[in-house]
Amino acid sequence: LITPFAIGLMTAAEEQVRTSADALEDEDGSVETGATQEERARANGQALQDVQKFADCLLLGIAYGATCGGIATITGTLNHYFFAGETLVSSELVWSRWFGFGIPISFVTVLAAYASLYFRYVRSLRFQGINHEVLQAEYDELLSEVGPFSRDELAVALLQLVQITLLIIRPFAISPFITTEFGSSLVNDATVACAPAILLFFIPSVV
Repeated sequence: LITPFAIGLMTAAEEQVRTSADALEDEDGSVETGATQEERARANGQALQDVQKFADCLLLGIAYGATCGGIATITGTLNHYFFAGETLVSSELVWSRWFGFGIPISFVTVLAAYASLYFRYVRSLRFQGINHEVLQAEYDELLSEVGPFSRDELAVALLQLVQITLLIIRPFAISPFITTEFGSSLVNDATVACAPAILLFFIPSVV
């Protein structure tokens, strides 16, 4: 959802630059000399390049964010699933252990990605931003497509937090207390991952 919104926002920013340039040209075109018109055209071209540069930065930031976030959890990418299924590690590799291993790496890669984007794109950027009217128009369009924040979305978000909490505390706060008479645990990551999801079938929807 964020990528189409970002693309729409950058398209609106480009239209804003073009509209501002046309308005200034209509206002001052009758008194401008050839040199002045050339300077204005050069400035408009530079402004459009700055918008494109900012768009590149924004889309790369989304891609980097997805990659950095995917490192943090065992469910973040498909590669982690394959690795976790290997016989040598399947009995030891649990969600909370991977999270403890992956979150520092994820944090470092976020900082590295931010620094890379800042020094490559943002530091030399002269793009002045997008005015409030453009932002409001894009927000209204997005709101008309997806609708306002609902109680159902809040319920899903809260259950997602419960699920993450259970996955983190499961090895030391749940599994040791739910075992067979032979000491084998009856609860694993799949159990605590599915339990909150099952609750969604019992929570009435308002949609």
